[in-house]
Amino acid sequence: MPNLDDVIWAVITSRDPTTLREALSGGQAYIDVISNDTFLEILRYHPEDLDVNEIRFVLIEFLNKWGCRLRNYDSLTAENLKHSIVGIHPELLVTKDFSILSFNFDVVENRERIERIFNSFWFYGSQIAKNFGPTATSKVLHIINPDLFVMWDDAIRLHYRIQNNNIIESGRGYCLFLIEIKRIAEGLVEECRARFNVTNLASWVSERLNINPPHSLTKFIDEFNWLAYKRGLIRPPDWVCPFR
Repeated sequence: MPNLDDVIWAVITSRDPTTLREALSGGQAYIDVISNDTFLEILRYHPEDLDVNEIRFVLIEFLNKWGCRLRNYDSLTAENLKHSIVGIHPELLVTKDFSILSFNFDVVENRERIERIFNSFWFYGSQIAKNFGPTATSKVLHIINPDLFVMWDDAIRLHYRIQNNNIIESGRGYCLFLIEIKRIAEGLVEECRARFNVTNLASWVSERLNINPPHSLTKFIDEFNWLAYKRGLIRPPDWVCPFR
């Protein structure tokens, strides 16, 4: 389980132009989406009013820059994606004010809601596009609520499956993954409070590193997951946290 130094190292390394140009390119695509307040407001609260071309050139463009390779030369994928978002919107609204820290996974109804939301986009196949899978699903959900939903991919799933073999490509598997992420997040927050007397870890890291707009804790954990489990990098043993 990553500690605070691991995550801070990953956040800094992901923004080092001499180390990971791929991460910088993806990072800019992410910032472009989460900075688009008008689009996000409609996506999160009034998805029925989404313009299909905005879905194409904002959301699907982001997904493709992050390796999803979705069909985007016409509006078919965007129309199908809009249909899925609108259909599950009532369930998403219930989760809109929750973060990974505040969501109660002990409640059966909450776990089932996460599963339904995930499965509405992908359930051993997708009506959105043939290659719209569990990775793209997690990315869309993260953009809708970046405080709760965490992105994953094949390599990240494989790592967490070692700890829990029920973490598979399914709604239940994704819910179990989020439970693991919550455990990590709670440990990070407690360590940050003990070491630095800071209670809002994500805001603090964003401010210290001049990350604008500020990123969520789930995004910072994802950056560690990507570096460690996708790229196979580890924090050097002599690395020292620059924060005091």
